[in-house]
Amino acid sequence: EAQAFEEDVRYRAATREVMRLEEVREDAEQALVPTPWKRGGVYLISGGAGRLGLLAGKAIATAVSDVTLVLTGRSVLGAEKLEQLRQLEALGARVVYRQMDVADSAAVEACVAEMVQTHGPLTGVIHTARVLHDGGLMKKTESELRAVLAPKVAGVLALDAATRDQPLEVFVSLAFAADNAGQLDRATADAFLNAYAAHRAMAVQAGERSGRTRSIDGPSWENGTLERALSLDSPRVTVLSGVRAPIEPTVPTASHSVRRSESTADLGVDLQALQEKVLHRFLALFSKVAKIDADRIDPEEALERYGIDSVMVSQLNLALNEIFGEEISKTLFFEYRTLSALAGYLVGAYPQTCAQWSGVGKAPAVASLGDVTASSGGRGPVVVRQVRSASRATWGSRQADREPIAIVGLGGRYPKAATLEAFWENLKQGVNC
Repeated sequence: EAQAFEEDVRYRAATREVMRLEEVREDAEQALVPTPWKRGGVYLISGGAGRLGLLAGKAIATAVSDVTLVLTGRSVLGAEKLEQLRQLEALGARVVYRQMDVADSAAVEACVAEMVQTHGPLTGVIHTARVLHDGGLMKKTESELRAVLAPKVAGVLALDAATRDQPLEVFVSLAFAADNAGQLDRATADAFLNAYAAHRAMAVQAGERSGRTRSIDGPSWENGTLERALSLDSPRVTVLSGVRAPIEPTVPTASHSVRRSESTADLGVDLQALQEKVLHRFLALFSKVAKIDADRIDPEEALERYGIDSVMVSQLNLALNEIFGEEISKTLFFEYRTLSALAGYLVGAYPQTCAQWSGVGKAPAVASLGDVTASSGGRGPVVVRQVRSASRATWGSRQADREPIAIVGLGGRYPKAATLEAFWENLKQGVNC
C-alpha cells in the first residue's frame, strides 16, 4: 500500500501512520548541548576498538573526567590499536579491553557481571560492533549474511538483556550510513536497530528499562554530532552530511506529498456490492488493455493466463492513475494476481473513489497527512473479502467447459548456458549473460 516515500506504514488505534524524517533546525542557544556523559561513569562500548567505538570513547573521555571505558571486540589487539587505547588513557580515562563476541549472550552476561563487580554499575552502553561483507545480494552466502546481521541484531539483544537491571543513563546504537549497494545486509541490520530503539524506548517509559535509548545513523561523529543527536527527543536519529540541494529530494520528510487517506464513514454503500461494481468496471478496463472480450475473462483466474506483461501493466497503471488521481504502486499487478483480488484491494484502500468511479457514490473526501499521521475517519482500515456473486455461475460453467491441455514438452535457449540449470547457476554467480 505504501507509495513513494512511504516505505514504513502502520495502523495504530484506527489511524494510518507514515514514518517521516523531521529536520532539526537549531539556533546558537540550542547548539550548546549539555553533555550526556557522567563524570565517574562506567561505559561499555561494543566494537570499542573499531573506528566508531574509538570515536565514542574519545567523545566521552574528552567531555568528562574519571570515566571507565570498557571496550569489547572479537579481535586480539595489535600494536596500532593498543596505541589508540593509550591515547584514550592520556585523556584521563581508565580503559579496559575485553575480547568477546557481542552476539554471544552468555559471554556478554559474564562480561557485564565482571565489570559491575570490578568498576561499579554501568552508566551507559554504546553499541558499535559490526562486520562487513560487501557484495551483490545474489552472490552473498547465508553464512556471510548471518555474519553481518549477528553483531548488530543478536548483539543489541544480548546487551539489552545483560544490562536490564543496570541504572543506565544512555543506551545507544551507532552506525555509519550504508554507502554502497553491496551493503543491503548491513542496512537491514541497521533497520532492526532503529526499530529496536523504539521498542526499548517504550520499555523505558513502562519502567522496564532505563536510559535514553537512541539508534543513530550518520557519516560523521566528530564536533559534537553524537551529543547533539543524543539530546533529541526521538529514539531514531539520522545525520546527513553534504550539499543540501541534491540530498533534500531523496529524504522522506513531512514536506513530501503523500497519498490521501479515505474513509468508509458516511459512504452509504454496501462494500460487497461496491466491490462487485468495481470488479465490473475493472473487467472493462482490463478487456480494453488486453484486447480480450470481457465475457472471456474470469476475475478469479491468474492474470498470467491472459498474457499480462510489463507493457500492459504500464498501461493499466496509467489508467488507474487517471481514475484515482495519484501514483498507483508499480508493483500492484504483481502483488494481486487476479482481477478479483485487485478489486478487493482498491475498495479497501480507496472506498470513496471506487464509489465515484463505479457510479454509486459521491466524490471522495480527501484528508491530508501530517508529519506521521492522517485521519482514517475513526474507522481504521477496511478489510474487504473476495466475493462471488450469482453471476459467477457463468464464469464457473465456462471454466468447467474448458478442454484439458496436455503439455508434451518444454524447451528453451539460454545465454551462455546449455540447460536451464546451468543458466540458473550463471545467475547465482552473477555472470554477465
